[in-house]
Amino acid sequence: MNDLAFCYQKGLGAKQNVRLALRWFESALEAGETKALTSLGYCYMKLISPPAFVRAREYFE
Repeated sequence: MNDLAFCYQKGLGAKQNVRLALRWFESALEAGETKALTSLGYCYMKLISPPAFVRAREYFE
């Protein structure tokens, strides 16, 4: 799930889709994949407009 989310986040092998990336990162996190935390933080900080810094910080912490 985390790898699929990364592909959507970067547009690798699929059209870039931040909304789908967020959904897959959140699913990966629910499944226990802790690497998804920093990826979610990055998405909320850099890819969402306007940036959601408070939410990003929650994931980074």
